[in-house]
Amino acid sequence: MTGTNETSRTPEVAAAELRELLCFNFYLGWRAIQAFYRASFEAGMNPQRMYTLAICDQRRPTTMTQIAAALQIELPAVLALVARMEDDGLLVTRRSAMDRRTIEVRLSLAGTKSRDRHDSLLRAADERLVGKHVRPQDIDALRRVVQGSVKSLEIRDTE
Repeated sequence: MTGTNETSRTPEVAAAELRELLCFNFYLGWRAIQAFYRASFEAGMNPQRMYTLAICDQRRPTTMTQIAAALQIELPAVLALVARMEDDGLLVTRRSAMDRRTIEVRLSLAGTKSRDRHDSLLRAADERLVGKHVRPQDIDALRRVVQGSVKSLEIRDTE
């Protein structure tokens, strides 16, 4: 960032400096994308809930630990998320017969219907976004940049 005098720094100058930073661009991009897709979600749905519905299955159990790993969030946050989704009738939980410490999560019938409905809504939103607002090759490039950045940071954290 430039060395502006703190007393003369306006919000506009600060915002312009922040736009030079990759992290701020990701932040602004995430907010814009989230707002765009939010219009496709039914009431009470958000990306975290969508990911959880996508991870879980009606026939095969998923563990809280698997959900935490897939969403890359801490187990207490998963417990709260799953409890709210269970209260909303989207998920069903039970203790594992093999290991009573493990909680198994399955989609309810309503959860399966919600997942399928939202999957269709999100695919339609993708189609509106790509082509009208963003070129397909730019989406592919963005995907590569984000995935490469995540992989690079994961490798760095293990060294």
